[in-house]
Amino acid sequence: MEITIPNIPLPFEIPALIHPFFVHFAISLPIIILLIEIINLFAKRKIVGGISFFLLILTSAVLVAAYFTGITDANLAKDSLSGPAKEALADHKQYGIYLVYLSLIVLFFKLISSLINKIQVKILFLILLIGFIGVTIITGKKGGELVYKYGINVGKKATAPQPTTKPATTQPKESPSTPNLPVVVKKEENTTKPEAKKENTTTQAPKVEEKPKEEAQAPEQPKVKEETTQPQEQPQEAKSTETNQEEKRAVKEEKKEENSTLTEQNSSTQTSVAEENSTQETNSTTEETNSTPPTP
Repeated sequence: MEITIPNIPLPFEIPALIHPFFVHFAISLPIIILLIEIINLFAKRKIVGGISFFLLILTSAVLVAAYFTGITDANLAKDSLSGPAKEALADHKQYGIYLVYLSLIVLFFKLISSLINKIQVKILFLILLIGFIGVTIITGKKGGELVYKYGINVGKKATAPQPTTKPATTQPKESPSTPNLPVVVKKEENTTKPEAKKENTTTQAPKVEEKPKEEAQAPEQPKVKEETTQPQEQPQEAKSTETNQEEKRAVKEEKKEENSTLTEQNSSTQTSVAEENSTQETNSTTEETNSTPPTP
């Protein structure tokens, strides 16, 4: 069942994003009133009843303020919402309207219970008050889902300071000032040139004295370096020559050994060949002797 509240033109503009401030009071005040009414069942003090009646009036006013501030916040986020988020926002708005009318009904029953001093009427009022608290908790839960589930008006706080920072940039101002910088520098250089010439004319005498000192010191440094490097190079050359001679000696010895081994091999082969020839000759002589017939 949809219930609406008539659009009342207000003489002032409602600031955005103050809806949570009124919502917290709208949820906490009915709970405080319930505790006061339970205490007043046993205390039975008119002052306590008057305090609860005043708090109910304050609750109704806070709920009306929460409704109108919620409308302004909903108008901010209306264009950036999808289908499910729009349905959740409409549901939360409907529950807010219920709370505004229920607060008036609870206030009316409180007035009747204070006029008719009967326990039955007070118990009926307490039951109605507990139901009213339940509706406020459900409405607050739906509003929390809009923020934490759909992110309604969360980005508005982050994007609010951005337009203020953009005009603060001075990029267009730097472009006319940059070409003037080299002109100022050239003027300063031109003005400083005669001063530099004057300084050169005044300081010529000490510069002439400093140059021969530097020239006298410059040739001394390579002499020391040559003297230090020469004794280091000689032992290196001697070592290299010694190593070369040793290598040549080793090569000669290896060649001699190879030649001696070759000569030994040749001599051994020659002796073997001579032995074979001698054996062949002896065999041939024996064959001849055997072949000759014996003389009669």
